[in-house]
Amino acid sequence: MNLALRHIGRDSHDRPVYEDADGNLWKDTDPLADRPAKLYSSLHNAFDGDPDTPMIYMERYRDAEIRFVPKRDTW
Repeated sequence: MNLALRHIGRDSHDRPVYEDADGNLWKDTDPLADRPAKLYSSLHNAFDGDPDTPMIYMERYRDAEIRFVPKRDTW
């Protein structure tokens, strides 16, 4: 599965927020350039919602190849 995540901004805690094609919001909780992204769903799918479930624990996304559009936002 290929998953394109479109950068839509940073939340109130300065975490990058991405949206997938289904409208699901994802937060990168460790946006350091030298580390892999740690992507979490957003509580209630809200832009400023807390990080909720890690993507790696969701069966649907377990083997997904992530593509950041236009690129990954890092600190």
